[in-house]
Amino acid sequence: MEKNRNVKIRKLSALTKIVFLIMLLFVLLTVGGVSQGIRFGIFANPQISWFKSDIKEVTSEGSRPGVNIGISMNNYFTNNYAFSTGISINRLGGKISYNDSIALQLTNRVDTLYPGNILTYKLQYIIIPLGLKFNSDEIGYFTFFAKAGIDPMINISATGLTSDKRIDSESISDEINLFNLGYHLGIGIQYSLGGQTAVQFGIDYQNGILDITTDNENQLTDKIILNSVALHLGIIF
Repeated sequence: MEKNRNVKIRKLSALTKIVFLIMLLFVLLTVGGVSQGIRFGIFANPQISWFKSDIKEVTSEGSRPGVNIGISMNNYFTNNYAFSTGISINRLGGKISYNDSIALQLTNRVDTLYPGNILTYKLQYIIIPLGLKFNSDEIGYFTFFAKAGIDPMINISATGLTSDKRIDSESISDEINLFNLGYHLGIGIQYSLGGQTAVQFGIDYQNGILDITTDNENQLTDKIILNSVALHLGIIF
């Protein structure tokens, strides 16, 4: 078990370095590029999220509501195109069950999740998205936009709840990888309130790339990714 943990730590370290280099390159491009103006915003996106597994022994049992709250920064290098970043705290989760009994590492003990027992994950991540945003020309007071990019994610909280109540909102941080990565796509519309201020409405989709679970004591070699769909509600300045 200690050997596996050391391997995972080395992999996490390598991934962290890669993401840091991507973020550094993005910042250099953003700051050093020809800028048409930087616009900041705030948003609160209600959403639903769910898990997807690559093996039949793990079953997704439904979605969970959540919210993604944060600030955005768009650096326009032309009138219609911008480098996009920001920071947010994203509350996500999902529900899964296993065909076989598995061990779950809690804070002070190891418990067992039995077949058919549903485990609900409640997760929180810090996200620093990196992407591009595309705006149409203003039509009256309206502007249409689309965006795409990647989402480096750091887990800051993970609790679990089982349907039989054996585990009731206890920490399962040891079962969740510290680092996660996904990509996002979004479309929307913004309405000008005058000057640089506008309200935004849209739909965001996020698809996971990496396995969120560590599989500390499990025999399964599953990959569980985290997906979400959100209603984007924001104000830009």
